[in-house]
Amino acid sequence: DDRRVLNGIFWVLRSGAPWRDLPDSYGPPTTCYNRFGIWDRIMDAGRDAAVQMIEPRFNRIPEARDLSRRPRFQRSSSHSTNA
Repeated sequence: DDRRVLNGIFWVLRSGAPWRDLPDSYGPPTTCYNRFGIWDRIMDAGRDAAVQMIEPRFNRIPEARDLSRRPRFQRSSSHSTNA
């Protein structure tokens, strides 16, 4: 059952437990682990494709390239004092 396996993946990610400690109610740990690996590769490919689609658009806007060079201002906290 795909939903059971997906819930198993979420359980491991949320709990931080090793795959071998996955409760039996979520299915075999190897199945959850393998499906997570596939899902992770798909998400990486999707992210890379999105970056490739967006990146040329940013190169046309001069401000987007210079974002890291803009000065950053810190707001002073109401708790700070100059004593």
